[in-house]
Amino acid sequence: MLSELIRAALVGAGFLLIFGGAEAWRTLGQPSAELSRKSVHFAGGLLVLAFPWIFTSRWTVIGLVSVFAFLIWGTARVGLLKSVHGVARKTEGGLFYPLAVALLFVLAYDNPAFYLVAALTLIVSDAAAALLGTAYGTVTYSVEEDRRSLEGSISFLVITFLVVHLPLLLMTDIDRGVSVILAVLISLIVTLLEGVSLRGSDNLIVPMATFYLLIRFASEGFGIITTHLFTLLSILALVSLFGLTSRFLRASGVMTATLFFYA
Repeated sequence: MLSELIRAALVGAGFLLIFGGAEAWRTLGQPSAELSRKSVHFAGGLLVLAFPWIFTSRWTVIGLVSVFAFLIWGTARVGLLKSVHGVARKTEGGLFYPLAVALLFVLAYDNPAFYLVAALTLIVSDAAAALLGTAYGTVTYSVEEDRRSLEGSISFLVITFLVVHLPLLLMTDIDRGVSVILAVLISLIVTLLEGVSLRGSDNLIVPMATFYLLIRFASEGFGIITTHLFTLLSILALVSLFGLTSRFLRASGVMTATLFFYA
């Protein structure tokens, strides 16, 4: 038990160093608020990815992330930690992030490969897509008050395919073909979910949806997963054809309707 608490203290110190480094960078280097936020998101995520190999107790992780959730909530309320809270858009992603980590660790306690895959969609896909979309996004669409870019969504799709397929291929006994088609299905579904998530809720929705889809389809055969993928693509094509050509739906409406009919 003592060694577990020592590991928790060391990981907590690591998170504090990341926050402190981001604040120093914000003051001295003056990066954009989005860049500093996503850098914290990614750097902290590297520690998060190692949780199954660091901690043995669910309660240790619950306690650790609860402390940092309270820290993030408190600093937002008093106007501190601008490297995380300095973005202009309204977001509660800083609170959804630790909640997602705690839920994933509890639910995937006996399946570190699935934990790793779901956490990577939160840590790598989301951060990379946001930065690439901000830097290169030219074709944009709105989700209520938020703006997203097509380039960012495509980046999210491609990166999510890689972070799902590679761990499944290397860490599980899932067949190579099943791994590929499952990664395509998951990446498409969670890209649609990410595209319509508001106020940073994608930090919770994306990893939890990824974990659910892994549990749901990992034991299925190639044919069943392919049928689901074909069905989803058909719905997306039909909804897009009707919604966009008639101007009845915007891009976010097409994504939402596709998910609704597929579900």
